[in-house]
Amino acid sequence: NTKMKSYVDNSVISLESQISANLSTAKSYTDTAITNLVNSAPSTLDTLKELADALGDDPSFATTTATSLGNRLRVDTNAQNLTTTQLNGMVARQIKAFTSNQIQSLQTDQLSGINKKQIVNLTPDQIEALNTTTIDALTTLQLSNLTGQQLKKLKLQYLSADKITSFTNKQIAILQSEQIQNLSPAMIYNMSVGQIQSLTNDQIKLIETTDIVGLTTLQINNLKPLQIEQFTTDQFSQFRTEQLQAIKYVNKITSEQIKNLNTIQINNFTAAQYNNF
Repeated sequence: NTKMKSYVDNSVISLESQISANLSTAKSYTDTAITNLVNSAPSTLDTLKELADALGDDPSFATTTATSLGNRLRVDTNAQNLTTTQLNGMVARQIKAFTSNQIQSLQTDQLSGINKKQIVNLTPDQIEALNTTTIDALTTLQLSNLTGQQLKKLKLQYLSADKITSFTNKQIAILQSEQIQNLSPAMIYNMSVGQIQSLTNDQIKLIETTDIVGLTTLQINNLKPLQIEQFTTDQFSQFRTEQLQAIKYVNKITSEQIKNLNTIQINNFTAAQYNNF
């Protein structure tokens, strides 16, 4: 009996030892497998429940994501065929995020469809990037709402002549030297009296000599006294008879301006004008 008891005790001890060893091996294996599965995932995403919650419990998450990506507004491609309605539906900050390439690719109907709030939020660089073939699509409302910084970047020469009337007097007064020099005779002809009167002294001197012919008699008749003095001798020499006769403040014509007129021009001043010299 003693031998039997000793044998049983030894067997139990051996079995317990084997079981303990196996459990240790199993635990080590399991711990390693779990560690590899988690693989340094953040504590908020290291369980299947947390992963499911993060995916919105959507079993078709991959399909849903692919569909959403297909509908996104891309910044790595141009126009993307957005309709006017879609453009109008975008908030100003989204339009402001357009790249120069995207701005250049806007079609005429897309450009004219941008609303007032969106226009004023375009950056000066975006205004400068406007496609020269579509820039004329800008509407009167859009042009009249351009800020000073935007206006300075506008390629004025690509607008049709009648669009010049879209600008406010204040906008005309801040046109840059190059923009004034790029005004065509037709643009000058279409300017209102108020716009002409808004031209600064420096701007008047910048009007191209060949563009003087665009001034109408009504515009000239309403020139401010100081504006008359600003015309260079070369500019003044281009005045036609009817333009000279339209000058109201002839007493403001400088001696240098008169010296550059030919005999025909001098003889075509009216008697009333001579009385005011």
